[in-house]
Amino acid sequence: MWNACNSWRGALARLVLAVLLLPVLLSAGSAAGGGGSRTIRVAYPIQAGLTDIDENGNYSGYTYEYLEEIAQYTGWDYEFVQVPGSADESLLTLMEMLDNGDVDLMGGMLFTEETGERYDYTAHSYGTVQTVLQVAYDDPGSFVVDSQQEQSLRVAVGGKATQRRKELEEFCKVNLIDVTYVECSGTEEQLLALEDGRADAILNTSLNYIGGVRTIAEFSPKPFYFVASKKARAGLMQELNEAMLNIQRIDPFFTAKLQEKYFSSPNDVLLLTEQEKQYIASREAVRVGVLTGQPPLQYTDAESGELRGMMIDLLGYIAEQTGLKFEMTAVKTPDEMYALVQSGQVDMIGGTTYDYELAGSKGIAMTRPFVSAQYVLVMHERDDADAVMGQALALTTNATYGTDYPGEIVRYATTGECIKAVAEGKAAFTYADGYAAQYYASLPEYSMLRLIPQTSTLREICMGVAAPADQMLLGILNKSILALPDEQKQAMVYSNVSMKQDFSIWQFMQNHALETILIVCLISGVIIALLAANLRMRARRNKQTAFELKKRLQVYGLLNEYFFEFDFPKKKLLVSLPAQNGDKARVLEYDEHWVAGDEELQQARLEFRKLIYEGDGVYEIYTCCSPDKKMHWLRLAIEKVYDDAGNPAYAVGKIAVIDDEVAERERLRRQAQRDSLTGVYNASTSRALVEQGLSALKEGQTGALLLIDVDRFKTVNDTYGHMEGDRVLVGVAEILLKNFRERDVVGRPGGDEFLVYMVQVSGREALEKRCVKLCEAARALGREYGRQLTITVGAILTQQGQTYDEVYRKADAALYDAKSAGRDRYEIAK
Repeated sequence: MWNACNSWRGALARLVLAVLLLPVLLSAGSAAGGGGSRTIRVAYPIQAGLTDIDENGNYSGYTYEYLEEIAQYTGWDYEFVQVPGSADESLLTLMEMLDNGDVDLMGGMLFTEETGERYDYTAHSYGTVQTVLQVAYDDPGSFVVDSQQEQSLRVAVGGKATQRRKELEEFCKVNLIDVTYVECSGTEEQLLALEDGRADAILNTSLNYIGGVRTIAEFSPKPFYFVASKKARAGLMQELNEAMLNIQRIDPFFTAKLQEKYFSSPNDVLLLTEQEKQYIASREAVRVGVLTGQPPLQYTDAESGELRGMMIDLLGYIAEQTGLKFEMTAVKTPDEMYALVQSGQVDMIGGTTYDYELAGSKGIAMTRPFVSAQYVLVMHERDDADAVMGQALALTTNATYGTDYPGEIVRYATTGECIKAVAEGKAAFTYADGYAAQYYASLPEYSMLRLIPQTSTLREICMGVAAPADQMLLGILNKSILALPDEQKQAMVYSNVSMKQDFSIWQFMQNHALETILIVCLISGVIIALLAANLRMRARRNKQTAFELKKRLQVYGLLNEYFFEFDFPKKKLLVSLPAQNGDKARVLEYDEHWVAGDEELQQARLEFRKLIYEGDGVYEIYTCCSPDKKMHWLRLAIEKVYDDAGNPAYAVGKIAVIDDEVAERERLRRQAQRDSLTGVYNASTSRALVEQGLSALKEGQTGALLLIDVDRFKTVNDTYGHMEGDRVLVGVAEILLKNFRERDVVGRPGGDEFLVYMVQVSGREALEKRCVKLCEAARALGREYGRQLTITVGAILTQQGQTYDEVYRKADAALYDAKSAGRDRYEIAK
């Protein structure tokens, strides 16, 4: 961008220093109106974030991506041109090329009378640059502009920056700021002035990205444009204007997204100012209204009576990170909660929809959303998705359908009541956010529900502060939410949505009421009748009793169940087999030697007999008493029958083979330990297994912890999309699983970081060979994907007595050293 002064060369150089924004030039390669695409030559000076080249040699940056979007509408191809020399020298050379018609287009141009006479400007700007004041990112006591009181500010300025100085002086005049300049030769010296305390802030532009700083003031916005040479071929500017108009009409936020992508500083570190720390220290507990029936967001635990949910976990995290204290008030319905806000009985509420209209009507100011979820249609599995439309729709009291619904709308206080209405047939369907729907669907009593994702909108969930909002409290809450790590957020979601639901006979009976009644009546009647007959017959004659036992077990066989009876005096076992595959029901009889067999089989049968002798009850064991003579997981229901002397005469019971149930429980347990994308261990399981491995080390034994990062993984997501990023993560996980033993721990703590713990390593040389092999495998994977892919490894040899935190910290430091040395390598901690 350039501004005019006395001479066009001097003016251009001064304005380049003022805004630090370099142009992109385009040239047209075919005549207007010709068939096929046009090749546009693009001048490409290197400027971080604006016109850049990434580590893979690909073009990137704000202007580059905007040009690529233009090409979607024009069909243009680009030929990017770079010229030698410094930034100022290449800039002047490119302008001369534009004057001569060697290039047709130039990006990033501010409008001045001089440049307006020399070039044709596009009808629309494609971005705005602002002059900014920035402070060190980790400076908690940074300057706060207050136009109501006089302040002084030391500002580090690089070079002449004539135009930006004028803009700063005007800004300071309006805001009563006495500014003192700290003269610097360039960006590096500006940052050094911040570091050693000579300056409070630096002067910069919004499009000159500098790491390690954050913006505290923006002013003097200036639009910038594409310009064309007066000698450009006919039709070029018309095509460009039409394309830019389409971009703005179809996606009004396109430039804002580019601005955030390339020039916004990260906001993942919680930093509190001195004023905020003083506020927290003096602040009494914040009174929070919490709903008791809105799982998994906020609810009351049925067993402990404690408040639980994602929102409760978030408040606990905020309290831990900031020192704020929270006092919870349980509320049954949203209407009651909003009433408490309006009456001043609570300072804030937890877990409300991020909606400006709703917030205004309820008298709250919203925090930033801390979680979002897709809406889900919830219906009974027996119904057809198309058929339910027009039937009764269950909605919460404060919910709106969005359009006039042709059928009946039934209102309930909570989402849980809406879902219950669907399950009980009082409503045909309802809508819920994905987290709530998944929570209820995981409960046995709602196993008949079907969930259908809706793609239209997301439900964003935030907290609300009573209006007029306490700005200090609102600011601290927003800072905490924005700095919330993704892995922390995922842990809060998982721990509340994926609630472990133990099998319950009572829940099974509720879900299958009619079948349960029939089975209970049938079994109860048969068992009572047979037990009564059995007792009478045993009082008469033992021989007749044995016959009746066999006959009764044949009846059991008709029930499609396994039953058994054990005769204590005779040590004889009778087992009924139900009719299967056309065979009739049978009774198997085993004498006192039935426990014989090989060592494993004998031990299993002894355990089975031990349970029969020890007492009544329900047991689960891994044993063998089945006709196939194989080991199975069994559930035994055992009850003894005693003689007149009080001695056990018989044990009767039921046998259920639960191999599938046990396998499913084990599968769910393993699934809870695994990362859903890559299949390796998740963060919490990885840590537990590494701690277990460390504690198992004996004196003289050596293990190894490796931390692996995918180099420049963010670029993969930004350039090729998150699906390709996921593919890379899965590929790296497969490399790790192939290159380590089954007993070694392979995990993904989060993001693009992986962890490996080798339970036993011969020494440093073996570890180095393994690290070299890993780096080579990553490069090979990149070649397979058709692009550069590398990893960086930090490792440490572990010994007896070391803790997880100790070895992780050292391995992480080694990883940092390897990254600093250029990535695509490894470093082993001393």
